[in-house]
Order: sequence, then C-alpha cells, then structure tokens
Amino acid sequence: MSNLDSDDYYEVLGVPRNADENAIKKAYRKLALKWHPDKHAGGSDEQKLDAEQKFKKISEAYEVLSDTDNKKKIYANYKNIINNVYFKNYLVFKTRTFIT
Repeated sequence: MSNLDSDDYYEVLGVPRNADENAIKKAYRKLALKWHPDKHAGGSDEQKLDAEQKFKKISEAYEVLSDTDNKKKIYANYKNIINNVYFKNYLVFKTRTFIT
C-alpha cells in the first residue's frame, strides 16, 4: 500500500526496499494512472491541485528508484545517514532527560 504523504520514495510507491525494477515500474504505472491530472480534470480546483501534487511526487519517486546506477544508491545512503543522525540525537536527548 502506498503512502503518498511520506518522504520515503519506497513508501510513496508502496514497494519494499528490495523491490526489483519490474515491481517499481508496476507500482509507478498503477499510481500514475490513478493520480494523473488529466483523470481529475473534471473535479474542483482543489482536487486538480491535489492530483497534480501526488502525480509529481509519484513521478519523482519513480525517477529516483528506477535509476539503479546512481540515484537509488545515493538515496539509500542519504536515508541511512538521516536515520542514523535522528537515532543518535534521540539517544542523546533521552539520556539527558534521564540524567537530570
């Protein structure tokens, strides 16, 4: 299941981190069809804008994850760094609150 509110591209497309190119492509096509702005052309302005933003996010996720040579590796390293920094800051904060 995709989570279009997430900043994690794998969650946006609803695929596991070990997904192959075909699974990524299949998830992208399904979501792109669902949220394509032309499909929501008859809706209100708010619905059109929402569909456009979701479509852009889906397209960005696919662009990064489908580039197996560069972007996917960079993204994986970036997510690991962010998660490590967050975890270390959490431990420091938690340790400080228990000491005082």
